[in-house]
Amino acid sequence: MPAFSQQHQAGASKPKTGSYFVRGPNERNPGVVSLKNWDNLARQCGLRPRFLQKQVQDVAARLQEQLQPTRKKFESLYGDYAALQRIEQIVTKQCQRTVNK
Repeated sequence: MPAFSQQHQAGASKPKTGSYFVRGPNERNPGVVSLKNWDNLARQCGLRPRFLQKQVQDVAARLQEQLQPTRKKFESLYGDYAALQRIEQIVTKQCQRTVNK
């Protein structure tokens, strides 16, 4: 079993994510993650910032393409679910922020 899993099961606190994302009260707010944050993450991982930027933008674009078809498929199987529309709006907004940076 990996060390993190053993520590986590033993009640140890989660490891900190590092300094590449926003610190403080907004650190979990995806709306404040900037290009600079992605660049810092890339450098800390030994990657070129432009490479990671491209990867993030590609994933965001593919996610946007799949949002509506995925919601429609879910609704065809389980019926309308109002919360899905809200989730779709939030994910769309975050993806657009990422793709347009």
